[in-house]
Amino acid sequence: MTQTFLLLATSLAGLSGQGSPLRVTFSDAQFATRLVSDSGWALPPRGRKLLQVRFVVSNPANYAVEYTSETVRVFVVKPANGEISVDGGASPLQVGGYKSQTISPGGSVKAEAVLEVPNADVAPKIRFHVDERQTEISLAGKVKPARGPLATAGGMVTVDDLDGKVGDRLPLGPWDVSVAKPVYVKTSPTLALTVEKGQTMLLLSLTAQNALKEGQTFDAASVNPELTLEDGTTVAWPRIMLQADRPDFISATVRGGGKATGRLAWTISAGAKPKSVKLTDPTTERTVLIKF
Repeated sequence: MTQTFLLLATSLAGLSGQGSPLRVTFSDAQFATRLVSDSGWALPPRGRKLLQVRFVVSNPANYAVEYTSETVRVFVVKPANGEISVDGGASPLQVGGYKSQTISPGGSVKAEAVLEVPNADVAPKIRFHVDERQTEISLAGKVKPARGPLATAGGMVTVDDLDGKVGDRLPLGPWDVSVAKPVYVKTSPTLALTVEKGQTMLLLSLTAQNALKEGQTFDAASVNPELTLEDGTTVAWPRIMLQADRPDFISATVRGGGKATGRLAWTISAGAKPKSVKLTDPTTERTVLIKF
C-alpha cells in the first residue's frame, strides 16, 4: 500500500541521525492542480501546482528497520541558488498523516510525497534525505502532466484563472461550479434585501459539486462573487446566497461528490445587464470568470 505524507518546513539540522540503512528509489512524479485520494486532499495556493513524487523505500539490511516520514524526507531544490525549500503548510494540504512502518530485511514499501512548485516550473529538482545521505534528482522529462482545465502547455504548466460561460462546470478550490442564466425579479424573495424604485433584483443560480471525498460547507463565503455590468460597473455583493427554492440563506454540509445549489442576489438599476461574474475561492485565491 502506498503511504502518503506531507513534508512541512524543517531545518537541515534536524536531518542528522544514527545512519539508517534504508535506500530510496525514485519511481515517478506527476503535476496536479487538485489532489484527492483515500488519504485526503491537497489544493495548492495561487501561483503554485502540486508535485506528487512516488518512490520506493527498501531495507537492504539483515535486520528490520523502522520507517517514518522523519527517516526519509523529500525537498524541492530552488533552481536559482540551490537552496532547499519545502512548501507544505503554505496551502490547504489535508493529506492524511504518515504512519510508521517496520520494513523487514530485504523488504520495501511504496511511498509518496506531495510538494508544491511554481505554476511555470516544468523541470523541478528534488532531493532525498535519508538521515545525512542526500540524493538529488532532476525531474526534467520525468514528470507526468497535470490534467484538467487548469493545465496548459500539454499539462506541464498550470494557470490560476479560468474563463467560462453559462452552464460550464469548472474547478474552483474544492468545488466544481456552474452558473445558470440570470433571472430578474421585481419583488425580493428575502427580507434581507430590498428592491427600491428604479431597481430590479438579479438572481444567479450557482451549483457546486464537492470534488473531495469528505464533507465541505457550502455557504455565502464559498465563492466570493463579483458582478460586473455591461457598462463596466462593479456591483457590490450584499453577501446573500439563498437556498434554491426557499428564501432562507444557504449553509449546507455537502458530502463528498454531492451537490448544492444556491442563488446569489444583487439589486441593480432597472434595464442594466450583467457582463460577467467572477467567483473566487477564498482559500486558494483562484478564480472563475463566467461571461454572459
